[in-house]
Amino acid sequence: MTIEPPVPPYLETLSHAKRLEKIAALLVGSVTDTELKELDPGGGRHQLPDFEILDPSSADPIGVLEVTTSTRAHRAHFAAQVRKQDWQLPDLMWSWSIHTLPDADPRQLQRELGVILLKMEQSGPPEDWLPEYPGLVDPEEGALPAKLVDLGVVAACAWNHHEHLGESWVSVQMRVPGGSFSTNALTAEVQAELNKADNIRKLSSDLPRAELFVWLDIGDGAAAAVTLCTPPWDQTLATVAAPSLPAGVTAVWAATSMADWPRPATCLLRFNADGWHSFGRPNLPWTH
Repeated sequence: MTIEPPVPPYLETLSHAKRLEKIAALLVGSVTDTELKELDPGGGRHQLPDFEILDPSSADPIGVLEVTTSTRAHRAHFAAQVRKQDWQLPDLMWSWSIHTLPDADPRQLQRELGVILLKMEQSGPPEDWLPEYPGLVDPEEGALPAKLVDLGVVAACAWNHHEHLGESWVSVQMRVPGGSFSTNALTAEVQAELNKADNIRKLSSDLPRAELFVWLDIGDGAAAAVTLCTPPWDQTLATVAAPSLPAGVTAVWAATSMADWPRPATCLLRFNADGWHSFGRPNLPWTH
């Protein structure tokens, strides 16, 4: 038996940026019952939006969709370094989630994590996050092993056991910042993308719908979005500040991060003339 990878096979060959675009289109199509056709060939003087939105009954174009990200430079560099490494580490029987400090080195993690995680599996893998409580220090029970701390790891969890070698993988992400935040941080984050001239230019259209899809990087905006997709806070969406849509733009979407299939976004929100609306964590099919 072979376990399914984190994304379907038809997405595996795409670059990270193209994968984000494709998944955004699939999410929009899923929750609005429309089809989306890829438009932007890349390059050239006149840039097209990423997708055309089609009426499912007639296949006529009814709108355009542009996909963008709010990725911060240091996080983008970290994620790019992670993607260059092979995270199917030898001899592991569990898939792991690892959160790190911003200055952790993905190359060193790839070289040294395997031996440490294998020892943890042999001792009894933690199916809940380590450390269990703030302030625990190895060798206290529930603490993160000191060797992981030395690598810049701040949290670790073994989340899925496999039957055969070669089926596991390690997910490495920079730590989500903590602390307090305002739910209006979501508005500030999407407004920054709405204000960008290239996004406005690509969404200039005579069609009824012109929509911007924003993948939110980890930060206050993403934390606010996840909170607002979660009961009971999803009932407070009407109180969240409304972004200012540029002339001709009819809606803005906000989605957080990339998660595992079949729910590849940890939350999905949309703002249009009717206000904010939450779609939670939509499920997408494995085949397309």
